Amino acid sequence: MATAKKSMAPKRRGKKQYPLVSFELEGFEGEFTLPKLDALPMGVAAALNDSDLSKLLKFLNDNAPESAEAVEDLGGDEFGELMKKWSDASGVEAGK
Repeated sequence: MATAKKSMAPKRRGKKQYPLVSFELEGFEGEFTLPKLDALPMGVAAALNDSDLSKLLKFLNDNAPESAEAVEDLGGDEFGELMKKWSDASGVEAGK
């Protein structure tokens, strides 16, 4: 019986902690608290640049569950405003 080869791929030892930013969005009570935009994992950022929001929503559910549901509820025009406020709070320029 052959034994399985051990993967030599690097793996994170523990769950990464992301720096958070908070901001308000018109039409919502309370603040959105999300990881800083420039701290997003490369795969999430790339998917977001390709307008694939599924990875972003999964990432937010895992790392900012208290705000994730509100993000999922946004319409297209509201999402654009969220990205502007989020990038301003993060101190970075928003992409697409």
